[in-house]
Amino acid sequence: MRANTVAFGHIQTRLTAAKEEGAFVTTADGEKVALGIPSAQKAAAKGMEYIDIPLRRPGSATEAASAVLALASPLMSYVNGETIRVTGGRGM
Repeated sequence: MRANTVAFGHIQTRLTAAKEEGAFVTTADGEKVALGIPSAQKAAAKGMEYIDIPLRRPGSATEAASAVLALASPLMSYVNGETIRVTGGRGM
């Protein structure tokens, strides 16, 4: 049995998009909950948002999924007890 984890950094998704784009989830009781970061908050951080990520950009969903696919593949069959950090170098 193998046990590995994937730790994601800033991945560009509907959770990190502008709140005004209108993405939402519906809870079990039917309440709509808006997703995203308010544009005013994103604007205040403009130019500083990726300063602590060496690649200077967020990751894509494809890049995040690729790490999971690699871990699930036979190529990583001898890897055990590791955390794969998909962070663009953040926290090095």
